[in-house]
Amino acid sequence: MEFIDNLKDHIGEKVIVYFYHGDLLFKVTQELKVIDEYTNITVGNQILPFINKVSGIGTVTLPDNTIIYKNPEIYEGYSCANDEELDEIKKKMYGNCWRLKLQAHNKEKHTVKPKNVN
Repeated sequence: MEFIDNLKDHIGEKVIVYFYHGDLLFKVTQELKVIDEYTNITVGNQILPFINKVSGIGTVTLPDNTIIYKNPEIYEGYSCANDEELDEIKKKMYGNCWRLKLQAHNKEKHTVKPKNVN
């Protein structure tokens, strides 16, 4: 996914994350440490979900205000009524088969690679 790759290009850099939780906006300025595809990012010591029923990342920028991620589905007062509505938003973000992509990503992430024994 293009937005995931764009975020990965800035791992280790200082970013500004605008994170909405209902009517509250949080501005987090820290180092971008981890991108967990389809679920969340780690900024400083905080794990922030891309999206869930009551919160999500609206925008991630660099200190010079260059936008590296934006989700128009997340805004002040954002809230999903139910799982079906959340699924529809995730389809807009990740494509129709986002659950399969997430399962494949999680399987790959948790696969133990055998060590070369000689």
